[in-house]
Amino acid sequence: MLYRVIYYFIRPYRLLYGLILVVTLAAAALESLGLAAFFPVFSSVISDSGEEAGGILGVMTGLVDLMPFADPIVAAAVLLIGIFFVKTVFTLLRESLTAYGSAKVLYHTRRRVMERYAGSHYQFFLDSKQGDLIYSTMQAPHRMVHNFLLITPRMLSELLRIAAIIIVLMLVSPYITLAIAGLGLIYFWVVHYLSKRVSYNIGQRSVSAEAAQIVITNEFLAGIRQIIAFNTLRGWLGRFARENVIYSELYAKGQILLAAPRPLMEFTAVATMLGIILVLRVVSPGSFSETLPKLGVFAMGLVQLLPSVTNFGRFRMDMMQSLPDAERLYHTLTGPVPERKDGGRDLESFENGITFDNLTFAHQGRETLLDGVNLTFEKGKVTAIVGPSGSGKTTIINLVLGLFEPTGGRVAIDGVSLQDYKAETWLGRIGFVSQEPFVYNATITENIAFSRDGYSMESVVKAAEIANAHGFISELPEAYDTVIGDRGMKLSGGQQQRIAIARAILGEPEVMIFDEPTSSLHSVSERLVQEAIDNVSRERTVVVIAHRLSTVRYADKIIVLDGGEVIEEGSHEELLERQGHYSRLVASSR
Repeated sequence: MLYRVIYYFIRPYRLLYGLILVVTLAAAALESLGLAAFFPVFSSVISDSGEEAGGILGVMTGLVDLMPFADPIVAAAVLLIGIFFVKTVFTLLRESLTAYGSAKVLYHTRRRVMERYAGSHYQFFLDSKQGDLIYSTMQAPHRMVHNFLLITPRMLSELLRIAAIIIVLMLVSPYITLAIAGLGLIYFWVVHYLSKRVSYNIGQRSVSAEAAQIVITNEFLAGIRQIIAFNTLRGWLGRFARENVIYSELYAKGQILLAAPRPLMEFTAVATMLGIILVLRVVSPGSFSETLPKLGVFAMGLVQLLPSVTNFGRFRMDMMQSLPDAERLYHTLTGPVPERKDGGRDLESFENGITFDNLTFAHQGRETLLDGVNLTFEKGKVTAIVGPSGSGKTTIINLVLGLFEPTGGRVAIDGVSLQDYKAETWLGRIGFVSQEPFVYNATITENIAFSRDGYSMESVVKAAEIANAHGFISELPEAYDTVIGDRGMKLSGGQQQRIAIARAILGEPEVMIFDEPTSSLHSVSERLVQEAIDNVSRERTVVVIAHRLSTVRYADKIIVLDGGEVIEEGSHEELLERQGHYSRLVASSR
């Protein structure tokens, strides 16, 4: 799974990561040459035995002899500086390419996650926690790239560096190298065990705890008014604190796990090297000075090897802690997510109306909400839908918008199934105003334009005038440039609703849908919003759900729902004359 996930994310950048591999190999080769180049330095400084070395040590000695310097120490030092300069250039190039590649992966991963969500069925959002989706879009990609993809080339670099150093040390003294390599293998086994059994488990639990904190924070900020009003701040803080404690403890365990191997490895390596020196000094004191240059190479090898070994172990455990984030993203991008179905036909005209033909709807595994509904929203007419809570009113709106798909029957536009049309060509003809207006922390102009390009300031002002909003906007200190705060907290409910109506009318839609737009407003705001609705309803097809029956009495047609079925249909006067369900609703609302 580990290698499949790594390849999945770097596959679009195979050439870039191939170049990183080539540069890493070059840096590793220079690492071995740099270590071997210490031999002529040590040999010139601490030994005058004239012993000739073979292999790569002999090659380095020969290169020193070719240098245009009489002093062998100067020649050896210049060669060493040159090798390390080139190695530094390659190392910096590798880090730059790795950072660039990681930045591209981060950008495209976040973009792909957002695009995946954007193409998901509306039901997917109803079934998901918003905080989890935020975590998968923002936190998980960053953690995955920083502690997973960014580390992978560095892990490879350290592994190749270790291999290059060991090869040089093997050429100097195979027996001593094998003893050191044995210690290294024990270290790698311990790291592998800890990273697989401990780090991965810590990573999984950390992801769960951090996602839970984001969910709670998101819900807390969204519902702060209710939370304060119900005096439940302590309970919400307690929920957050429990997850925070879990995450903090896991974080501490992870950091201890990352920090522990380094001092242990340092002690083992230093003790081993000093032990070798003591043994050679006691066993062969006469040839000790002749052996010192090679011991110097070993000492430098250990100095360079030790950080690489400890870094490799730390990188491995870091990677395993971040693997759950990478797996989460992998499944998000490749796993089954219900997608919105889109037809292939452009809706070129809207001539007659919207019809429900024997339509049935139920959420998966739940009871039926609409059962055999037949109704028509005629073009150019105002059609109101009334009925008790749970009767299916909002479900009908969601079906007209294409957010839900019928379980049976169909929604048809001019006799053609809505599912046959491209969604954008139908939604482009609709203006929608919901019960809870969605406004966000931006200027009034930006809230009305709603990320749609091509609208002039004059169009925005005209839409606000039709929506009965221009008056209060003009009285604000910065007028249309006023920032209205998170969820529009600087505006009243009625003002927010009129902003939402202006947004809906800006695109000059043919169809206007109002989903209980005045249900939560006081009488003054209701009157102003109702005037705005009347303004935008002229010469348009209008569908309105109303909780307050006073807002629908002038509709051309009123549809009465109950229990997911159409039980009455007609004008206000016609329905009152029948003395049926509608007349009882009117009587009970007085």
